[in-house]
Amino acid sequence: MNILPKSLASLPFGSDELFPSTERRVRSFLFTKKIPTQRISTRGGWRIIVSLHDLPPETQTAYLQRRVRVDTAEANPALWDAFQRSPAGNQNEALRRHPIMMALSAKIEAGATLAAARTETFRETGIDPQSLQRWYSRVDGKPKADWLPLLKPDWKQGVQETPVHEDVWRFYAGWLGRPEKPKFKVAYRKTKEAAECNGWVLPSSATMRRRWQALDERLKVKWREGTEALDPLYPYQERAREQLHAMEGTNTDSRILDLNVIWPDGKQGRCAVVALMVDDYSGYPLAYRFDRTENGDQYRLLTAEVFENYGVPTRMTFDNTMAAANKILSGGTKHRF
Repeated sequence: MNILPKSLASLPFGSDELFPSTERRVRSFLFTKKIPTQRISTRGGWRIIVSLHDLPPETQTAYLQRRVRVDTAEANPALWDAFQRSPAGNQNEALRRHPIMMALSAKIEAGATLAAARTETFRETGIDPQSLQRWYSRVDGKPKADWLPLLKPDWKQGVQETPVHEDVWRFYAGWLGRPEKPKFKVAYRKTKEAAECNGWVLPSSATMRRRWQALDERLKVKWREGTEALDPLYPYQERAREQLHAMEGTNTDSRILDLNVIWPDGKQGRCAVVALMVDDYSGYPLAYRFDRTENGDQYRLLTAEVFENYGVPTRMTFDNTMAAANKILSGGTKHRF
């Protein structure tokens, strides 16, 4: 189950820590704790998601209890612990059943009979009344705080997998991995024709589809769109400032301003260059200098102003231009790049 980092705000992490209260800090916290995240594309942008099962058990339980609005004081810890250790498919099915049972219970509390509530819920959801009766019998008379783990099905994970011959799989995956992204039925039909010619034993279409869907999404993208298409699937590294302090590091760069400028000597120009030094921790502009062109004196005076007013930073980063890496600032170094 994949969730958004903001849904983890203020939840417990393990037994003695809490997640931060904002989404940005939660993402930094996940990065610090080396919890794997994934970047997915959305309409007009992208978002970061994290798998619930990569988080500590305490976090998983707290997230699920928050999702279904459980009063933790009434919850049975043993039931929730067993639920947290169950397979992901069983948990997802319980999450699907829970709102349906809550709606059915609300109808009964409003005065409807169980039979009438089942019939109305069947019309709303399409789930047959026998299943609704079976689910409701699991939670009837039990505290609502424990309904989610009680609705967990008793499905067992399969241990056998239909074998697929290497040549069959290579042919099938080769078809699905084409840039045209053919449909499953087309790839299976082509594979079936090849199997008849070569005497291969071909598993069912459902088996082949499940095998393809179980592949890493990045591998599919690489086959179909090439290596360069993998870049958007990896999240950009986000730098966290919480571990820095003021004047630990500075960043210096320049920009051209397309403005009509009158200089102190009376000359008029069309553009000006501003050099700016910023504190990495706070983002505060420590100093800036305007000039007609980018030059070494501009950076020298800028640096001297920062030293005089704020002291010497632990680390300084400059733009990689010859003006910024002038011999005065670089100590006369011959090769500055």
